[in-house]
Amino acid sequence: MSRFSYRFDSSYNPNNEKVYQFFVEYFENPILSKIRDNGNFSIYMIKTPCLLINKYRYICVTVPIDPYKIGHRFRLNELVWSSFQTRMFNVNHSIDNHFYTQKNRPPYNEMVIKKISENEYKTVYNCEDLDIEVELIHKEQGLGGFAMTGNIVNALETYSTVVLLND
Repeated sequence: MSRFSYRFDSSYNPNNEKVYQFFVEYFENPILSKIRDNGNFSIYMIKTPCLLINKYRYICVTVPIDPYKIGHRFRLNELVWSSFQTRMFNVNHSIDNHFYTQKNRPPYNEMVIKKISENEYKTVYNCEDLDIEVELIHKEQGLGGFAMTGNIVNALETYSTVVLLND
């Protein structure tokens, strides 16, 4: 069985293995801390460096609710997530920083995303290579002005990105 499945087997889907591996490799398998439970989900986060004053960048994953206490830590490859986010917030969570090297090279920047819809809050893309949906959250209400196509690396590095698994 996959190394991604041993903690949260009830939601594990072997078709998502390529997706999980991509994010583990791209972000260099960070250690995320549980921040809170929200309804039927638990949220894990890690902070990444940001040079903007009063802005904080985070990698966030949502998993089915679990019994672990706030502050419990797992490596990304130990979490079977349903939502993966790179986001920028004004809130400074007291969690560790994670440093990684942006990989704007093959195979990472070859994962093409194509716009499928847009509304005043977000632009939605499909990534056929990874079978995921990528949402770019608009910084201000209104159309985002994002391109018709792009790549997953450029989307992730905006830190206004939500990735959802296609089932």
